[in-house]
Amino acid sequence: MLLSDLCGAIGARPEGDLSLEITHITNNSKEVREGSLFICVPGLKTDGHKYAPEALERGAVALVLERDVPCRCPKLFVDDSRAAQAKAGSFFYGNPTSLLEMVGVTGTNGKTTITFMIEAILKAAGVNTGVIGTINYRYMDKIFRSERTTPDSIKLQKILRDMVDAGVEAVVMEVSSHALDLNRVDGCEFDAAILSNITHDHFDFHKDHESYLASKFKLFEMTAAGGSKQKKAAILNADDPHGLSLAGRVSIPVITYGIDGPADIRAYNITLGTDRCSFDLDIKNGYYSRIHLNMPGKANVYNALASISYAHFRQIDMDLVKKGLMSLAGVPGRFEKIDCGQPFTVVVDFAHNPDGLEKLITYCDKKPGSRKIVVFGCEGGKDRTKRPVMGEVAARHADISIITTDNMYGESPEKVAGEIEAGLKRYNKRINSDYHIITDRYEAIKTALELAGEGDMVFIAGKGHETVQLLFDRQVPFNDREVVVSLLRKRYQAPPASAGGR
Repeated sequence: MLLSDLCGAIGARPEGDLSLEITHITNNSKEVREGSLFICVPGLKTDGHKYAPEALERGAVALVLERDVPCRCPKLFVDDSRAAQAKAGSFFYGNPTSLLEMVGVTGTNGKTTITFMIEAILKAAGVNTGVIGTINYRYMDKIFRSERTTPDSIKLQKILRDMVDAGVEAVVMEVSSHALDLNRVDGCEFDAAILSNITHDHFDFHKDHESYLASKFKLFEMTAAGGSKQKKAAILNADDPHGLSLAGRVSIPVITYGIDGPADIRAYNITLGTDRCSFDLDIKNGYYSRIHLNMPGKANVYNALASISYAHFRQIDMDLVKKGLMSLAGVPGRFEKIDCGQPFTVVVDFAHNPDGLEKLITYCDKKPGSRKIVVFGCEGGKDRTKRPVMGEVAARHADISIITTDNMYGESPEKVAGEIEAGLKRYNKRINSDYHIITDRYEAIKTALELAGEGDMVFIAGKGHETVQLLFDRQVPFNDREVVVSLLRKRYQAPPASAGGR
């Protein structure tokens, strides 16, 4: 591709020879090779302009910049490098989203499960499907480790191009608020945008509730924008006040789903079990049939409704929808039960904010005489405002709380635990014997399992599917599921565990 073509695509102000051929684009100087266009992006921790000389030494033939640097090469000047790199990525890889059915899923909680459910429905309908999300990126029996929920914009467009070339027809993608604010999905054309819910999270990055909500709204603005897609939809949770707010602001057809109030697609007569749930489905006041899920919790009823709403928009036969949903036994690290023959229940979950923690602990009623034991922490260096709130949630709903570490980055575990404890004490000053602070996560899980008796429920929250723990400047292997299985086997000398994710 000629540099002149890319210059026009991103609307840059050029300087130098534009007849050069570009064979690769990147914003990482370590990835530069002969023929690369290097895009200098000011980051949250460093500035890509500093690495322009290194990129040129490695073989870059031109630069995209917001400001000039003392390098002799063709330069493309732009006002916003992040936005420019997204446009460049889409153009360089042939605008892959124009060739794919694109479903964007945003919200605080539930994104991952919704993408799994939609994937299952589309596969049941015979659609070659790709998924991009928190757990992994996958398509056509290929699975790649996820570095973040939504990839960097250039890598995203490369993944989408690879999906097109492999024969993928539809892509379901988790779209984080960070990705929207940092222009990672600019250049993507969406057919449908889904909102799960908006609750307390990421206020270290967004600063306040209003800016967090505004970032989510960007996905719906992008979906409504022009492009090659003709039929579009905004799928919104009618039981979330922010969903109703967005319904009056988007300029494309809206499909609402819910349980408690009026909605286009609604669940009622809900039966919640410890391993599964079921409900009657109403689509625009027309009764369809009973829906069964091999996954527990009211939260998964909402996730299923979001997925069914998309299937309705897509006009997928309801029998295929039911078949797809029933084929899904669970999602890694989401309400995942670990069974090693112990006389109590153990659930591993990714819950890492107040709403997620509350939904986890309350997903089913406890039996008389049993107790709920929860192990949880909060990430260091991130949203401090949710720490005491999570402590309060644990105090309200658990009989025993064990405060421990999550990913700590550079913050003191004792400091984070103390801020969680403050909320726990604030809710109930009498619960001095009902909680522990054990900053070693392994020991915290071990203690919870030792405390558990027959009929109790133990919740291990915060890390879910993750396989490492970040402690200051090092990364150590840590998998909640593997730790639980190892400890239970030692205690009960059980045969190989079943971790069914249900």
